[in-house]
Amino acid sequence: MTEARIFDHTAIIAYFQGNRRLFEFWQQADRGELTLVMPAVAVAEANNVLGATSDAWRPVLDPGQVIVTPLDQSTAIDTGQSIGSVVVRHVLYEARSTQGVIVTSSPWQYPAGVPIWPF
Repeated sequence: MTEARIFDHTAIIAYFQGNRRLFEFWQQADRGELTLVMPAVAVAEANNVLGATSDAWRPVLDPGQVIVTPLDQSTAIDTGQSIGSVVVRHVLYEARSTQGVIVTSSPWQYPAGVPIWPF
């Protein structure tokens, strides 16, 4: 896997709102230069705010290096022991699994020592 960036719900919302730097990450993923991970729980949380349709999401999630990671049975069990909201725990799990950097506008949600790219 290429270098990974994990978008939390705040990053996904900002992307949809036109944040230029986050769009650049998406373009890098589209070119295969990095892997952009969007945990399914972060997508759901963001869409609760955005109210976007499947048609709006399709081009965002289409590039091969943009991956929506599911909250499956084993991930749910593994993240259940952590502190924080379900979305934060899922984002942390994916960051640790990929050795990626969390992209967020709310870095205080995450424990010290976790690689964060605040915007």
